[in-house]
Amino acid sequence: MTNTLLKPAPWTAWRTYRTAAKEVRSIIANERDHTKVFLDAESAELWNAIETGISYQALHDLAKQLDVAEELDLLLAEF
Repeated sequence: MTNTLLKPAPWTAWRTYRTAAKEVRSIIANERDHTKVFLDAESAELWNAIETGISYQALHDLAKQLDVAEELDLLLAEF
């Protein structure tokens, strides 16, 4: 999975934004099963990287920088 390119599925819509206090928040809508996911902090940072396409290794490196690498696979399983 190291070189796998991760990007949003075509049936998803999303919005990520940063507050004035530099907090990151995202909302993801899955139009296939009509569910919504709300993310903040590190999970929103990771999702923001996925939005434009990122390799698993680069995402893992970002997760290390954010000190959440151990939870990365659990987060990806939710997506």
